[in-house]
Amino acid sequence: MKNLIKIIVVLLFTVQVNSQNFNDLDSLFITIEYKIKNREFEDAQILIDSVRVISSSEISRLKIDFLQSKIFIENSSDEKSLEILLQGFTELKKHKDIPLYTKYAREIGQIFGRSKNYHRALEYFNLALQSAIIRNDSLELSTVYFNLGSTFQMKNNLDSASYFYDNVIRLQPKHLKNKNTLATTYNNLMSLAIRDFDFDLAEKYGKESLKIHALGNDTLKMAGVLNNLGGISMYKKDLKKSNKYSFEAIKLLEKRKNIKARDIKAIALDNISQVSYLQENYKEAYDFLFESTEIRYNIVAENLESRVTEIEAKYNIAKEGEQTKIEENKRQRVEFWLYVSGFASIMLSGFMWFNYRDGRLKRKHLRLQHEQEKLIDERKIERIQNEVQIRVLNATIDAKEAERKYIAEILHDSVSTLLSSANLHLYAVKIKLKNNVPVEINKTENIISEAADKIRNLSHKLISPVLLKFGLKSAIEDLCDKYSNSQLTFNCSFKNISRYEEIFEIKIHNIIEELTNNILKHSNANFASIEIKHIEKELIIKIIDNGIGFDITTINQKDGLGLSQIIARIKIMKGKFDIESSKEKGTHIFISIPTSDKD
Repeated sequence: MKNLIKIIVVLLFTVQVNSQNFNDLDSLFITIEYKIKNREFEDAQILIDSVRVISSSEISRLKIDFLQSKIFIENSSDEKSLEILLQGFTELKKHKDIPLYTKYAREIGQIFGRSKNYHRALEYFNLALQSAIIRNDSLELSTVYFNLGSTFQMKNNLDSASYFYDNVIRLQPKHLKNKNTLATTYNNLMSLAIRDFDFDLAEKYGKESLKIHALGNDTLKMAGVLNNLGGISMYKKDLKKSNKYSFEAIKLLEKRKNIKARDIKAIALDNISQVSYLQENYKEAYDFLFESTEIRYNIVAENLESRVTEIEAKYNIAKEGEQTKIEENKRQRVEFWLYVSGFASIMLSGFMWFNYRDGRLKRKHLRLQHEQEKLIDERKIERIQNEVQIRVLNATIDAKEAERKYIAEILHDSVSTLLSSANLHLYAVKIKLKNNVPVEINKTENIISEAADKIRNLSHKLISPVLLKFGLKSAIEDLCDKYSNSQLTFNCSFKNISRYEEIFEIKIHNIIEELTNNILKHSNANFASIEIKHIEKELIIKIIDNGIGFDITTINQKDGLGLSQIIARIKIMKGKFDIESSKEKGTHIFISIPTSDKD
């Protein structure tokens, strides 16, 4: 009956639209968008079906398909939506100068972004950007810039993220048509500033976001930003201001009782508890923490109660349906067992004879099967033990790499700065004393300079500053240049190499550095080469030397990573390692490691 009513509505609507000579299609599209935004999906679908019947032009049909894809997205059907959008985008390639092309490209990019396929997401966002630039559409440009910034932030490419967020702010019109985009941009910039420990800048961005949310009277988002500002003030050790922000957040949520509001209130109470703890007011800290914990406990309990009620309701419905089947099943069981008992008595005698004849063979087969299973279990245990050892080894190496990076940063950013500052003070004293400079000051200046050199050298040994600043390619070039001398020439070549995630570059650099150290220490070679290529999401590394070679089966672990540890590291990175070496014929090493979605 319901479907019949829908069909009648569609037919009446079609007649009405036809009578208007298609002049109101644009207003109908706006109406459909409004209903989708308000989650009136059934009404929106009726309108889409109606417009589809009378739509004749290619662009109108593509607009309808775009609206249909939005309904699928809102109902968590990204796959169906993507299928429609990709088909439509193929047809739109000849219309790059219209807004619909930009919308298609942006929506496809967002779907790829949600599936963490950031490479494809950036591909479509860049197409959307080119289209918006052609039309000089500042509002659309700012939205695409926001999409690009968010994607780069997900990829942990923070410099690029900041660049695109800054463009969003630059392009936003003064009348703020897209308040949510601008407010979220400031929120994201605040997060980036916090990661850089620039709390003043983070607070500035937070206040801008708060101002925009206040224009829309969005108390939930205002409270969330106030909590962030409270945390920033705590980092700046301005505890009074931190509490001010947190209490303002709680006040905004006084009349809000939904789960999201209570969760934000719990975070505010956590901040206040932390401030009280730092002020050594331990009782007050405990009271606020207890209140926060109680809110979270109640939220969990309500969710559990709601889930139990839902399960109970489903169980009761199922129980009522099952009760009607019980009586029928009883009758069928009686008839069934009458037939079964007669058939079983006939089969029993035959089964006993067969069982006696086949018993010995089965027991023999079972013993063999048991032995095979035991052997398989032993191999599984051995494989698990090997995997555990590899994971423990890699966890240890990861910890060492993180520690080396941390110590190098402390030496470079803190200790070196302090020594430089001390040298400047000594220089200022020498200028004041002019010709009456005590010899101890000159000696102190020389000692500080020597200490600074040693700390800089130690920092560089712990982790390559070239690697951190310029990336893997520059670091390997620096390594080849540093290791080349009159006795040994190091060559390096690259293809399609760009910047990767920092931790990935550190791991690759450490592996290559250890292998080149082995060449320096043990190969007696006069020529070696490092070749690195990026081919179809694989980083291919070839390291060759013309040294004396060695017997791979007798290699022992050396200090540092060692060959077996390098192999374990590459295995945990889902890579491949192959080595060929023999005495007097040199060594060839091949490494292949996936780069995932990294550019």
